[in-house]
Amino acid sequence: MIACKDRAEDGAIYFGPFHSAGNVRDAVDLVNDILPLRTCKRSFADSRSYGRPCIELSLKRCAGPCVGAADSDAYKSYIQDVLAFFRGDTSKLIEHLHRRLEETVATLDFERAARLRDQIQRVNRVVLEQVRLNEAARHGHALLVLASAEPGSREVWYLVRGQRWAVLSVRDAEDPATLAQRLAPIHARALAGCASVVPNHHSVDELALLSRFMRKTPEHPALIPLPATMAPLAQIAEQILHVDLSQPFGVAPVDGTGAPRDDDNETWLLQQQEERGLLERVTA
Repeated sequence: MIACKDRAEDGAIYFGPFHSAGNVRDAVDLVNDILPLRTCKRSFADSRSYGRPCIELSLKRCAGPCVGAADSDAYKSYIQDVLAFFRGDTSKLIEHLHRRLEETVATLDFERAARLRDQIQRVNRVVLEQVRLNEAARHGHALLVLASAEPGSREVWYLVRGQRWAVLSVRDAEDPATLAQRLAPIHARALAGCASVVPNHHSVDELALLSRFMRKTPEHPALIPLPATMAPLAQIAEQILHVDLSQPFGVAPVDGTGAPRDDDNETWLLQQQEERGLLERVTA
């Protein structure tokens, strides 16, 4: 497991993007410190990738797949633990962290324990960002109707996996049939290109805000789900024109990273850790 700046079409599983490179490095270091996964870039495509292990094997920080020392089933279970961790299920790695903190506190090394506690909290932020990205991706296709700066008009955002795909300016008095015709080609292009829609560093803040809105107010009339097929859009056009733009959105304030200040996922993760004694037993 490594940190990288960009995605590549190499068959690897990518998470992110994330706001803080420092938090990402903490997450990678923490996972690699707990689980003996390789951090080298060997392809194992030919015999040159095998043999001559690095120092990580001697330090017992790697299971040594390059020399055939790794148990296949155990190594696969480590990988599944990491995937689950970055998808929001922290239970497996929390067990490892709990044991690590128990050992640290038992030796009265409270300074190291406090550093580990702080690292865990930073890693939580990375996990929470990934949870929000996953939530946004599950929303598929939807429209968000917003007030426009133009009098007598409204803006319609076409969302794909929680990101803006297109923006349409619509007159309040527009004919629904005409609006449906304007929406049809946008919908067709979005359906054809949705597989290529992945978050990037430029869209991550907006995606976090939209994801929170969709999670907190899924029944808000300004949020209109779209079919995953080329169904007639006449009824959708009617909904757009009848959205009451005076209705408040009811989304809580956010902090400087686009994350909500009272995020329920963060509360849940912290409570989960406190229940396991990860935080309450460590004094700064």
